Amino acid sequence: IGMCSRLSEQKGIDDFLYAAKIITEKYNDVYFVHAGGIPKKGSKDNFIEQLASSSIGNFIWYGYTNNMIKFWENVDIAVVPSSGSEAFGRVVIEAMAASTPVIATRSGGPDEIIDDNVNGILISMKGRKSLVQNIDRLINNSKERERLGQEGFKKVKMYFSAQSYSNTMQEYYQE
Repeated sequence: IGMCSRLSEQKGIDDFLYAAKIITEKYNDVYFVHAGGIPKKGSKDNFIEQLASSSIGNFIWYGYTNNMIKFWENVDIAVVPSSGSEAFGRVVIEAMAASTPVIATRSGGPDEIIDDNVNGILISMKGRKSLVQNIDRLINNSKERERLGQEGFKKVKMYFSAQSYSNTMQEYYQE
């Protein structure tokens, strides 16, 4: 189960950690991975200090990576649990481009990209129980994971690919 973000409360990392604790207690073969910063003890930022002090089994702080498609291809479920407004869901697009099913909060950008239960799953901000329930559901339903991943890929290809953008710009300038 993967997440990618900067180390910020707005990104919902606390909800991701909550889900990781519940899910890894139930399934000892499930791992949670966060790509982005690695929290360091002794940070002046209280939130980062809290993250550095958290201890959850089967949780990996992956750090920064330049190859997000490879990261998402190695994750079974992408989680975007933002607790604040997101202008655009680049992380959602990247995960969907790798055919990784996405669970995201209704936080602006993701809400405009994902068609709920068609090409991803939308939950309420701070919806910890719903996050856990949906992760659990997808862990136990590989066909649903595959379907959501394939539909997400189709949506990205249709609306967010370089070719799609080029076609839209061409149509715009021909008018």
